[in-house]
Amino acid sequence: RDMQEPLITTKTSGSEPLSGAYDQPKSAEQTVLKSRYDLLIGWALELPQLRVIAERFGITAPRIAEAGGGRSLEEDRQLITEITAGSEVLLIVKAWEPPMMEAIDFIEALAAKSAGVTLLPVGTSREEYEAKESERTVWEAKIASEGVEGVWIARQESA
Repeated sequence: RDMQEPLITTKTSGSEPLSGAYDQPKSAEQTVLKSRYDLLIGWALELPQLRVIAERFGITAPRIAEAGGGRSLEEDRQLITEITAGSEVLLIVKAWEPPMMEAIDFIEALAAKSAGVTLLPVGTSREEYEAKESERTVWEAKIASEGVEGVWIARQESA
């Protein structure tokens, strides 16, 4: 039985750049992890664990706070209002948890209020808090794809 629909073909006279799903993923800017920040915040991490992580990477901060997780949106907003303009903020996130929009919204608001946010994705205690490269890449790509200004991904350098 013969085909009843025409066959359509297309041609191009030259090469065209790939776009859409074939684009290379963008990557957020990276920075070296400093030893001191004005404020250290843990996203869905409790204070005792934050202190262990800070010690593990040789980080000090006059203030350590929690955000996300079991905290309300209002508590997170209140934390942002308490930040002094020009403060350098370190936000520690669980590398194995993909970045959700709630966290991205918090990061954007944090970056707008501070001198900038250094984001440190960390692994589990079993991994000595070292994030896997594949996990870091997910966070880097999400920050870049959202176009969040004033956010840098910290390169972990063991203390």
